[in-house]
Amino acid sequence: MKRRILKLAKRLGKFSFDEIALISEIDEDELLDILNELEKEKKLTVRNNTYFYLGNIQAPKKQIIKKKYSKIEFDFKDIKSEPINIKDLKGYQEYTKLTGYKKKHVDKYLKLLSLTAKYKGNQLKQIIKGINHNYPELKTSYSNIMSVRNKIRRVGLTAIIPDYGKSEGNTSVNKELYDYFKHYYLKFNGPNISESIELAKKKFTKKHPDKNIYFPTHYSFRRLLYKEFSKDEIDKSRTGIDIRF
Repeated sequence: MKRRILKLAKRLGKFSFDEIALISEIDEDELLDILNELEKEKKLTVRNNTYFYLGNIQAPKKQIIKKKYSKIEFDFKDIKSEPINIKDLKGYQEYTKLTGYKKKHVDKYLKLLSLTAKYKGNQLKQIIKGINHNYPELKTSYSNIMSVRNKIRRVGLTAIIPDYGKSEGNTSVNKELYDYFKHYYLKFNGPNISESIELAKKKFTKKHPDKNIYFPTHYSFRRLLYKEFSKDEIDKSRTGIDIRF
């Protein structure tokens, strides 16, 4: 799987986490571990939540002073966590019905968001390093935390509920809205799936200011996309070969 992600990264050159998650179709936690490992191997680098493929280019060596953490000097009691009011967030009712893996997945991110809520920048990066070192079951990255924060601001708990929208009754996507989405997403070096959906929504709303329609989650757009095009076609379109539709 790691070799496959590396080949995909080489082909894309640069990409967001959402984009490679969509194309690779593997579990996000597993994908994050692979990307972190490739970053440590100097095959990838991350800037402003965007991954860049480095290949065999050797980055100049820097003298790094490693800070060691221990269970004694770094504990949750030393972090000023902040309670998160989730009852008013979209998806709360669905969250209360979760069990097993799905509930564990959401609870993991709620714990991480609570622990890191008051931190940002270099301080946040140090907190994450300490969490990863002492609590591997909560392993995450700076880019992942920032991405989850932004998604929750936009769509609430639905951003971290696995497969949210797949079992909802109303998951149809307006055809005109879907066409706008394809226009943005199936472009050479086009925006990632979330950004493409937002652009499509803005264009649709601007054209139909008085029309109130249901806006499904990105899973609905993704299902339609993969029903219409193969993975290879989508990959080729976004890396330089246009698809006619």
